[in-house]
Amino acid sequence: MFEGFTNGARGVVATAAEEAQALRADAMATGHLMLGVLRTVPVILPVRADDLRARLGTGETAPDASRPFTEGAQRALREAAVAARRLGHAHVTPGHILMALSADSAVVTLTGLDPARLRELQELNRKVFVHHAIAEYVVRLVLATREPARFGLLEVDKQLAFGASPRATLGLVAAARGLAVLRGRDYVVPDDVRELATEVIAHRLVLSFDAVADGVTAESVVEKLVEVVPPPHLAAEADAELRGLAAA
Repeated sequence: MFEGFTNGARGVVATAAEEAQALRADAMATGHLMLGVLRTVPVILPVRADDLRARLGTGETAPDASRPFTEGAQRALREAAVAARRLGHAHVTPGHILMALSADSAVVTLTGLDPARLRELQELNRKVFVHHAIAEYVVRLVLATREPARFGLLEVDKQLAFGASPRATLGLVAAARGLAVLRGRDYVVPDDVRELATEVIAHRLVLSFDAVADGVTAESVVEKLVEVVPPPHLAAEADAELRGLAAA
């Protein structure tokens, strides 16, 4: 079921299993998956994790008992994979799981999250300001996956068979905008990009045979790129003036 899931998406499922066990539920439901999302990735919801746990309640199943997925949870995970394919994405991420959960009536009741609210957040996301220096930084990060030697990463050059496509650039900018919104800003800062680079780029890379044999992970490759490709230094006098950021 989890073929094509990124480490982040697998983390959502693993965390959901922990929540189901802690709440002594007899099965892992969509509510537990939503708790997995809340604990794994930053997301705005009209309910806190503790409130969601209270609404789910505590069961009587032994902590060490096996817990199957409910039909709803299985359906949500399948729909996440469908959403990824529909969007042309090669892997399933926590975002795809959230999209699937937002269409589940039980989750909507538990959290108050509904498609209309998601559309509102998407519109807010599109209005977030991205300075041209940050956009160029994103381009350099993605370019480094295709031409690592150009950035002095000869070892990484041998570890990659194929780098990320230009779609990764669009995805990373969109993700950085989303993180800015979650942190109460209407502008992106370099740290937004750095924090999300691994999640957005890693699953798009194809490692060389030797890299796979050596146990190298795509995530570790992206982490090296983030360390080497310098972020822009932006001059900002005050938060209110950040829309007029200038590259120092």
